[in-house]
Amino acid sequence: MTGTVPPGAWQLPVRDRWLPALAARMPGLLLPTRIHPQAPAIREALASWAARTGLACGERETARLLAAGYDRMAARALSEEPVERAVLFARWLAWLFAFDDELDTGASSQDAGAVRARYAMVMAAASDPRGPFGTPLETAFADLWQVTSARTSVSWRDRFLSHMDDQREAWISETTARAEARPPGLSAYGEHRRRSAGQFIFDLPEAVLGLEVPAAVLATEEWRTLTDAANDVTAWCNDIASLPKELAAGEVHNYVLVIAQDLGCGIPEAVEHVTAHIIRRCEQLPAVVAGVVRLCGDLGMPGGEIRRISRVATALQALPGTHMEWLLESGRYHSGSPVPA
Repeated sequence: MTGTVPPGAWQLPVRDRWLPALAARMPGLLLPTRIHPQAPAIREALASWAARTGLACGERETARLLAAGYDRMAARALSEEPVERAVLFARWLAWLFAFDDELDTGASSQDAGAVRARYAMVMAAASDPRGPFGTPLETAFADLWQVTSARTSVSWRDRFLSHMDDQREAWISETTARAEARPPGLSAYGEHRRRSAGQFIFDLPEAVLGLEVPAAVLATEEWRTLTDAANDVTAWCNDIASLPKELAAGEVHNYVLVIAQDLGCGIPEAVEHVTAHIIRRCEQLPAVVAGVVRLCGDLGMPGGEIRRISRVATALQALPGTHMEWLLESGRYHSGSPVPA
């Protein structure tokens, strides 16, 4: 499987062809959601912060940032939370995707040493958020880290940064494989994709909600299953959405392309396989959340603590649906790029 798009490719954008069909087959994924009543304020706060940190300067960059819809994803995910929590989440989302773009398409995408250097600069911003910094990515991260670290424990911060280390190693692996024209194998791709997607993303609900999960729960198979399932669904849906861009770039680190290579099938068949995997994963989520709550009871936790942990677990369960709604409306992946039949 290569990135070459053969003649006769479908002209309908992949987002318009496959994502709505996937959503229609997953009624339990797109749960009824509401938009935060202060959604315009979240949007404005995101734009002003991006301008202040240099992440998006000028009308063109600001318009591109707002078209991506990170503010709306946050406004859906935290529709009933205080507005400052939704603003913080929106800013983290904007930074995460900007960082992803830098790793995916910037100079770092072809050079493992550049990947290490980029992560080192970000980690330095976590160690000393006072600066000065060389890039807007570092400035924005330092600003976010100051706000987030003030509301989290040392153990949460260590866990978040450890998950960033995991992502760095996954990106280095991808960069090396790309340079060697070595496609990923299916057997190892699942765990690799979780690490490259960024497990730290699924640490953020605790920080944003101000509800940290105790170490006794974090260490259990039940909690790992929950975060893995939420990560898998969002990452695999994202792989479907980003398929045209990655085909055009000759990228092979995409679940659809890994399946197509392993099975020797075409893109539509591979998308169907990935879709089936997404559906199975989504169907597991309610039982997994119930298992976490049951586990807390078995550990003898008081009712108030169980309710707090349940809030975080429910937020993780809802993230894939919120992410899917975002994929369907965001300007980030809106492209008429052809996809091979």
